[in-house]
Amino acid sequence: MPKKLEAIILADRNAKSLWPLTEHMPPCLLPMAGKPLIIHALEALAASSTANVTVVVAIDDEATPAALAEVNYPALDVEVTRLPKPFVEVDTLALRGDIVVSPREIEDLIMQFEDGAGFASAGSAIGAWRLAPGASVPTWRQTATLAGEADRTLPDLSAYWRMCMDVGNSDFAEIRPAGWIASDGIRVGMNARIQTRRAAGPGVSVGADAFVDKNVMLGEGAIIGDRAYVSKGARVVRSVVMPDTFVGVNVMLENAIACGPWLFHADDRTTERVSDQTTLARLAA
Repeated sequence: MPKKLEAIILADRNAKSLWPLTEHMPPCLLPMAGKPLIIHALEALAASSTANVTVVVAIDDEATPAALAEVNYPALDVEVTRLPKPFVEVDTLALRGDIVVSPREIEDLIMQFEDGAGFASAGSAIGAWRLAPGASVPTWRQTATLAGEADRTLPDLSAYWRMCMDVGNSDFAEIRPAGWIASDGIRVGMNARIQTRRAAGPGVSVGADAFVDKNVMLGEGAIIGDRAYVSKGARVVRSVVMPDTFVGVNVMLENAIACGPWLFHADDRTTERVSDQTTLARLAA
């Protein structure tokens, strides 16, 4: 039987720069292509190896342990901890849980990890490190610098918005999105209800248990999160509606992220609260 890989996923980041998205969820649970970032990492590990995986979360993080308790990967033994051992006992692959990675990159990384060739450069490009026996377990702060594309680290809301658009348009290789492609070309999640037929452009997705009312325009890059509600007459173009977010009647979202009562404008990188009727009227088409 092949030796099990030992891996650590660092999911202990406290990202004030991603507020308000991280007001109620840690960065590792931010959705990308309909799945939390850390789920993409675990799926990639499960597809490429059998592994013992330790997920390190922040002391006050209740959401990540709850989310991981609902998933099961036969190839992985997953342990969630707030207080990891200070040192590793065997060669260990360390990954960040808040970075966008593809299954192919993880597969290549594991091959290089096992034979040692080219691992340093490939690993640093996606926030991965080899920990030799006796090495201390790092925190995400100690692995914050990447040699690769800066947007992968999601340093701010603009980077998150750009990565959502890139992944939604299949510009990021081999990310495996949630849901399936419907006959009208929209990617839909389980129990999504779409009453509009005004959909155009690539990269449109509607998450699980979301509701899109009549006469809603879902344009290019419209990403509707799980359990979101988009009211009639709304227009969503190159925008992300986060899970559990309500979009009002005739509201227009373009190059934006809607998260609860907050709206981030990607064009000028400003965030505003939009729960008052005056602001909603100004945003209405």
